[in-house]
Amino acid sequence: MRIRRLATTFGLLALVTLIVSGAWVSLQAASLWVTYDVSVADAARGALRDTTLVIARNLVSLYDPTPPLKARFAPDERDLRRYKPIEEVWRGGQIVSLANGLRLELIEARNERIVRSPWKFGYQPYDEPRIHELRQRYHLDEIIGSAPTEFEGMVRLRHWARTRFNRADYQPMMPNFDALEVLNRNYRNQGEPYSFGGHFDPCHFFQLLYAQLLVSLGHQARLVSIGEAMTEVWSNQYRKWVMMDAELDHHLERNGVPLNMLELSMLSHSHNRSGVILSRSPRSPGEENPTMPDLHVERLSAETVISWFMGPFEITELRNDWMTNHYFRGHPARSEAATLVFIAPGSAQVTFSQRLRPHTSRKEDLYWTLHQSTILVDPDVSGGFRVAFDTDTPNFDYFEVVTDGVVTKLATSSMPWQVHAGTNELRVRSVNKFGVHGIESGVKIASF
Repeated sequence: MRIRRLATTFGLLALVTLIVSGAWVSLQAASLWVTYDVSVADAARGALRDTTLVIARNLVSLYDPTPPLKARFAPDERDLRRYKPIEEVWRGGQIVSLANGLRLELIEARNERIVRSPWKFGYQPYDEPRIHELRQRYHLDEIIGSAPTEFEGMVRLRHWARTRFNRADYQPMMPNFDALEVLNRNYRNQGEPYSFGGHFDPCHFFQLLYAQLLVSLGHQARLVSIGEAMTEVWSNQYRKWVMMDAELDHHLERNGVPLNMLELSMLSHSHNRSGVILSRSPRSPGEENPTMPDLHVERLSAETVISWFMGPFEITELRNDWMTNHYFRGHPARSEAATLVFIAPGSAQVTFSQRLRPHTSRKEDLYWTLHQSTILVDPDVSGGFRVAFDTDTPNFDYFEVVTDGVVTKLATSSMPWQVHAGTNELRVRSVNKFGVHGIESGVKIASF
């Protein structure tokens, strides 16, 4: 009898759950049908998909069978609540007296401003053996090492990635992109036709390959889309994200400064495009021209490329940790919830296909900063003069601090600064585990 009662109870619960879920899906379908002006069938399929993803997200929040490995961003000890940017605490000309009788005046500050997005990005962790094998086996350091600047090294790596394969070498799909596996197998198409779902779209494949090559060298890249996939890379040299098209092997510059997706979007709506050029890598004799065949052009122009950026664009994935974190199908990190749609102010709203994606019109949400260090100071100097450093540096290793020419590797966030009479100078930059140096901040203080 007891077993029969339990079975009856569970049966009733299942029936109630089914009825409630059906009613919820029906209501949501009606809402989607009215809001987005789509067919009843599309609205019903969308509602069922939305409900499934919500359930999956809630279940994963309770228990995730594939907990992600995360890149370290800063020192583990990072309680900076009592610290403030030094130029905000000590205004120009303000005199601060220490307990030992010295008086301090801030005479110069070149302090980086960190911009953080509320949307979290999954960065490739350093502790992945295959990343280092990729870097070493294909001598990637040699490709970028001979370049005169950091950005030129990124351009050379882009060209190297593009020339590994022809566009028609349709690469078989894999659930978790692995550039080492792709390069090792060196797959060459012997006439097999492209199949949707069976092969990577070439415009997507080359961006993935380039992004993972950059990541293996300690730089950061993310996939973006304007209908065609592209890459944005973080440039320490230019202190910004920059658009790279790894399939067409080009980027755009204005007055010598490379442009990002948002800048190109703004240009697409502007009549003033002076100083904009299309910068393509030099091609070797007989090398395949990667221009997209359906463009029916021999040579792309800046005007043509700018016109592609008229509509909304999105970061196709809020992660580049494909080699390490392998999520199961249906996991939120492999769903629309792991992408971000940017809607330019004044443009159209979120579409039916974008409804589950996080979206924003704030530039800062899309263009957060990396590899910077901000110099902070404790306003209370009664116990001595103490500075701290803030950063968002994926795979952070240490701060390189220079005080009056003496270099210190600092593994923590704060330190006392023993100032002396005269001019005191401090410079700091983060260094990640790959050995990439970040962007430097510096201050000068007069003590008397």
